[in-house]
Amino acid sequence: MTTAKSFQTGGKNHTQIIRRMANNERKFLHVPSANIAVCARLRGSVTAGDIRKGIDAAARIHPLLAAKVVMGSPEEAFFSRGDPSAIPLRVCPRESDTQWFDEVVHEHTVPFDPSVAPLSRFVLLTSGDVSDLVIFCQHAISDGTALVLLLHDVLTHAYGNGGDLGEIVPPLITDCIPKAKESFVNRFTRGYSMGIINKRWRKDPWFFDHEDLISIHHAFWEKYAYRIVLFELAGDDAETLLAACRKQDVTIGSAVTMAFLAAWQDILVERMYGGPGIPAGDAGSVEAGTGGRETRDGDGPGTGVKLPDYSGKAGEGVREGDDSTPAGTHADREDETGTSRKYTVVLPYDLRKRLDNPVGDVFCLFVGSIQVQAGYDRKRSFWENTRDFHDQTRQKIDSREFFGPAAEIERFDPTLMDAFMSYTLYAKEVKKDDPRYEKLSAFAAARDNIAHILAGRTLTLLPDIISTNMGRAAVPGSFGGLHLEKLYFAPSASTTPLVLGGIGTGSSVTFTINILAEKGFEEERIRMMERVRDRAMKYLGFR
Repeated sequence: MTTAKSFQTGGKNHTQIIRRMANNERKFLHVPSANIAVCARLRGSVTAGDIRKGIDAAARIHPLLAAKVVMGSPEEAFFSRGDPSAIPLRVCPRESDTQWFDEVVHEHTVPFDPSVAPLSRFVLLTSGDVSDLVIFCQHAISDGTALVLLLHDVLTHAYGNGGDLGEIVPPLITDCIPKAKESFVNRFTRGYSMGIINKRWRKDPWFFDHEDLISIHHAFWEKYAYRIVLFELAGDDAETLLAACRKQDVTIGSAVTMAFLAAWQDILVERMYGGPGIPAGDAGSVEAGTGGRETRDGDGPGTGVKLPDYSGKAGEGVREGDDSTPAGTHADREDETGTSRKYTVVLPYDLRKRLDNPVGDVFCLFVGSIQVQAGYDRKRSFWENTRDFHDQTRQKIDSREFFGPAAEIERFDPTLMDAFMSYTLYAKEVKKDDPRYEKLSAFAAARDNIAHILAGRTLTLLPDIISTNMGRAAVPGSFGGLHLEKLYFAPSASTTPLVLGGIGTGSSVTFTINILAEKGFEEERIRMMERVRDRAMKYLGFR
């Protein structure tokens, strides 16, 4: 076992400490795919010098942007101030509208070293008067809302009238979450159970450091490929969907989630029977968002495409970005008669404005989630299904359930968090020629360790769908002579069957359909998700 790096609490390092890390942040630090990204498509003159100026200004406001992580002990991790000029800005010629995602894929394969460098990177793609600015962050310091806040500040200080706001240190999430109203018996039981778990861990702890992270990072990205399928509506199409949702008194997020759930359910029926499921529209119609390409919903597994079986790979899942629950794959949820069962849908929510004392526009990880059980009832209309789903989520939100997971995770010993959120899944993948093979393979073999037991239990509670919709971004449509055309949001890579990342601007709505598949299966997953997307478009009323 390797001890953590330490620092002198009374020395120079101490004066640079921003604050300690919460478990909600630390849980992502050792996960190879726990990175999130936002891409802004900009029209107008964009230069690297201006973007660099905006980054430096934003880092003075938001200290986590340039932060490093220092360890006071294996159990204590702190954010420490870093040098804004060390935040990478990579500039490349822009060659296509989808190049930004290739850059995100590349950044995923380059591990962060939290002990020596910032946990954020920028990529600028330029070509004439069109540019794509990509912000890529380790999930420990950011969530989707934070990325949008950061984008606003970078562009404002680069091209707008950004003033000196001073430093905004984000509070600890544990200081903000309201205490749950529970009986003394329940509170005692929870505390007692967690005490037993932590005590058992401390009798046989394993400590992991950056070199261990590098080893599992390389092993992970040798095994998996990350891809994306886009779902976009702009102009009249976006307004049509917005008007329909307003008429039905639901959100775009609820409608899109239900459309994809219904489409995914149809595809599972096709997989089961080897033929077309219940079509949402006429097969072969030309659909919005496909560039006029004809797509045939009836092309099931009989076309010769071998679809991988994801029903038994939960243990190979990764942790999804805006959720405290690990995500895996157990998608095929239909019985032998084809009757649809309920799917577990996780919906992350920004906590900044949902607290008793709102914290404002802080750049950090400040997210909770709710979980609902939902399926698509083919005997009812699409909008009836959507209203049921929307009402269910509203009830969960009103109950403030999204505070639960964020509060519960703080009870764990932080070093146990490191172990069971990451190394229980990935240590076994490290190759024999890796310098940390002996240590990591020994941990992988220690199956009676409480970290492995917890991981096994957690894998039985994994969601089928994770749908993040940030709604219309609070970002102006222009900064000086610069026009913001659209935004894209890419959550953390996850083998959860359906991972959606949605965001809107003044005239467009975009969702990324995120795919993390074992290498060799990524092309099949892309084709399958294209079919799911095209079917979802029909449920939403587009041809």
